[in-house]
Amino acid sequence: MLAAFRSPSYPLQQAAGGILWKAKTSYDRNLVKDLIELTPNWNVSVEELPWYLAEMTDIEELRKTAESLLGKANTAHTDQKLESILWWLSAKDPDVFREKLTRSWDNTFT
Repeated sequence: MLAAFRSPSYPLQQAAGGILWKAKTSYDRNLVKDLIELTPNWNVSVEELPWYLAEMTDIEELRKTAESLLGKANTAHTDQKLESILWWLSAKDPDVFREKLTRSWDNTFT
């Protein structure tokens, strides 16, 4: 499902993000490698990707990993995407955001 984020297709990413968010499939991959490979084409409007990764890896681990990649052999475009991931993770109350996102997807599938 993460392979969808290698494509610039917004509808594909939106669908994949919803499935990842609702299915909560396990994540046993290399987070650094995934961020490097997925962020260049990731549409920042698909907030499900950073929230799925935060849920599966721990929000602090994702935050630290994204911060560590900023400015390191990335393009300015990729750095902007990493900064967008950090922005999505900056919610003052992540539990409220998760509840809103879950409710949004629950309404989509009913």
